[in-house]
Amino acid sequence: MGSSFQLPRCHRKDPGTSAGESQCMTSTETFRVSAASCDRFRRLSMHDLFLHVQEISVRDVEAAGITRKETLDQGLLWIVARMSARMERPICYDETVTIETHAGKSRHVLFPRHCEIRDEQGNVIFRSCALWVLMDQKTRKTIVPSEHGIAIAGEDQEDDLPWLMKIPEVTGTSETFLHNASYSELDLNGHVSNLSYYRWIDDLFSEDDHREEYCSSLKIGYLHEILLNDEVSLKKIVSEHLVRIDGSVSDQPAFEAVLEWKPI
Repeated sequence: MGSSFQLPRCHRKDPGTSAGESQCMTSTETFRVSAASCDRFRRLSMHDLFLHVQEISVRDVEAAGITRKETLDQGLLWIVARMSARMERPICYDETVTIETHAGKSRHVLFPRHCEIRDEQGNVIFRSCALWVLMDQKTRKTIVPSEHGIAIAGEDQEDDLPWLMKIPEVTGTSETFLHNASYSELDLNGHVSNLSYYRWIDDLFSEDDHREEYCSSLKIGYLHEILLNDEVSLKKIVSEHLVRIDGSVSDQPAFEAVLEWKPI
């Protein structure tokens, strides 16, 4: 993970704990949707939506005491392994919204991370759950965090999206597109950023598709790194309002995603 994009420092709040309970911290930020973050139809793009999700998540982890000194400087890289999200409606230009994040209960090598976004009336319009792992920079293998003294205190909450997510199969008409991974799509981990995939997905849909519908839910699994100049095969399968996208490099699966589209 990683980006040079910066938002104001987040505010963390401790809801308090009783004896024997684990402490779960929450971080909150408010931001106004800028023109640069919007698509052709003045809606917050998927890329920038998940950029906000990622940035507040990184700062929340740092505020908990796990900084680059404990991870990046030790050759450990934060990686998003899976992401699921639900959106009640598009988030639009010039809206002011509040984003909140907390860590879920850790599962061995998996760190669930939950986010929600509320509009100015306090309505929840977006929820997401990401599964983070730590990868060794040299071996490119997932590591056991406890062996490196890394632990995140978190707990599951009633309204959280399920952390265990399956990418469903979709049967329908299919098309295949080719894309070469470019330098501008890489992140500080040395591979294509997980955020770049959302731009690829957006580009598989026509202007009319985007005009009339929006992505109301998605599940995406990152299976294998995509590197600079890799030729990526993007297979798009459409069945009514469900769309599945399979990305592969040299016939090796790289990612899989399923999106649900709803009329505006």
